[in-house]
Amino acid sequence: MALGPGAVVAVRFRQFGATGGFFWSLPWTLDGPERDPTVWFREFGEEPIAEQEPLSGFLTQFSLFEASMGADYLAPTRKLTAPQVEQLTEPLHLVPLRPIWPWAPTHFYVAPSLVMHVSSEDGEGGLPLSGGHADTGSA
Repeated sequence: MALGPGAVVAVRFRQFGATGGFFWSLPWTLDGPERDPTVWFREFGEEPIAEQEPLSGFLTQFSLFEASMGADYLAPTRKLTAPQVEQLTEPLHLVPLRPIWPWAPTHFYVAPSLVMHVSSEDGEGGLPLSGGHADTGSA
């Protein structure tokens, strides 16, 4: 749905995901579905904010997040300096998507059997590092 500057349109949203007071939804219009629609995020009681990636990128990011948090082995940290984050992420591949989550921009890094996401609210990183079984290659 292409709109000009200052356009006001009443859009209804269809929620497709929720966890811990966070909700994700897609616009629902009579014009028919978009090919790769914008995903809208909101916290309980707040106005929706557009995610930076369309649905295809968002689903990749959400899957990576779930893989990193649900892996068999976790190594979470609270605060790391920028040089520490750089040292840990240097051997990994940055997933080429814009950050997910408006309140704490989060990037993903991957390697075989390894998924890591780096979140930053104030320039310092929080870094959950996780991996799957070495024998199966699952993450």
